[in-house]
Amino acid sequence: MRKVAFMTLVGCLIAVFVVAGFSVSFAAPNELRPAPVNPKELYKPRRIPIPLRPCDGPDPGVVSLRVTKSIIVRNGVKIGVLRITSTLKNVGTQDFVSRPGQQAFVIQAKNPAISGPRAYETLARRDFRRLNKGASITLTATYEIPRIIEWGHRERRYGECQAERVIWSFVSYDPDISMDGNPQNDDCNVRNNKKRYTVKYMVECPW
Repeated sequence: MRKVAFMTLVGCLIAVFVVAGFSVSFAAPNELRPAPVNPKELYKPRRIPIPLRPCDGPDPGVVSLRVTKSIIVRNGVKIGVLRITSTLKNVGTQDFVSRPGQQAFVIQAKNPAISGPRAYETLARRDFRRLNKGASITLTATYEIPRIIEWGHRERRYGECQAERVIWSFVSYDPDISMDGNPQNDDCNVRNNKKRYTVKYMVECPW
């Protein structure tokens, strides 16, 4: 009886070790298996900027518009001063040649609070007849805002109003310039003919 009991105990111990061995052998690979990786995290393609190529023809385009702001005091009144500089350049592949009066480079200030033609004020204008490939024209202008309080918008206090001006720089063409039979003044890219800059400020209310 003792021998049978001993053999039974030995068999149980062997079975326990065999099961433990299998559990370890099966568990180990799971512990060493790498976590799933998102392929997008391994390779993130970068956008390579494509350089803009000049269009095939004359292309007067507004390439810059800079506005500097300052405040001066004149006769006890605070005045906001905008100094504007803009450049028009022929970025195309051919010279621009036209008749006088068919085109102009213009800087305007717009008051969004007013509708119609009265909202626009021309600050500078230069007519041009020829603009060779790579040549440029620079315009400067000054615009004053009387009774200004400060630049930027904030919460209004008594007697204060929020206001803004939009500065436009653009090429102005006659409506029929593309039908005058002169291919040398046909702008090959009209999408770069203007730039804008919005100026927000606080001002004393007019009432």
